[in-house]
Amino acid sequence: MTNDIEEFEPSSEAQPDEKHRKRIRRRAKRQSFGWAVLFGGIFTFFSPLFIGEMTRDRPTIWIAMGAVMLLTTWAAYRIVLRRKSRKLTCKDCGTAFAIELADRDARLISAVPRQRKTLAGYRGTDMKTPYYSHESWVDEKYDTLDTYACVACGTARTVRWTQTKRSGYQSSKDY
Repeated sequence: MTNDIEEFEPSSEAQPDEKHRKRIRRRAKRQSFGWAVLFGGIFTFFSPLFIGEMTRDRPTIWIAMGAVMLLTTWAAYRIVLRRKSRKLTCKDCGTAFAIELADRDARLISAVPRQRKTLAGYRGTDMKTPYYSHESWVDEKYDTLDTYACVACGTARTVRWTQTKRSGYQSSKDY
């Protein structure tokens, strides 16, 4: 009878649906932060060109560049995360970060063997004997059907697209 009280206490664990949404949200935040740092770093790298020559030797330039890096990184993070949030929000139930790839069906449309022979250089004592580089691969074209499903309400939508892959790449030099 003493354990009856513990049975009725709410569980501290999140529901599987909520755990799944948290995982999707974490992945979106990580990707957004990566893009934001990239944009902020590029902008900060080129910011001395905008600040001017007379402030380059002053110690305040480092403070200004740090502020520029923080502001551009924060702004880029907010913009990228808002865009990802819009893409991952279910249109039926409105739950944020609930869309996930449920199934991918790729069907091979065509496989075309390709090859290329290029002059790689010259060899020999007189440097007149040519040698060639031979490359071969297969261009594969796939018709892909992706099914995205909402974790919260279960509605699904499909997206059809064409994907091209290069497989079986081989390279050799002919002397």
